[in-house]
Amino acid sequence: MDDRDRNGQLLRAYLAVFELTYLRILLAVLQFQRWAMITFYRLVLGIDKRPPPRPTQAELRERYGR
Repeated sequence: MDDRDRNGQLLRAYLAVFELTYLRILLAVLQFQRWAMITFYRLVLGIDKRPPPRPTQAELRERYGR
């Protein structure tokens, strides 16, 4: 194995590590952006996407008298 081949392998290894690190950072940024957007909609606009909880059996009985 000559020096050029070894340097090529090192370069490929460094690029692979850099690419994984870059992708991790990008994923973290996108996840933070999603969290920030959801939080903004919930807090500032008062919009909550979650449906209200289902009524319990006791509440249904009280409401409809069965």
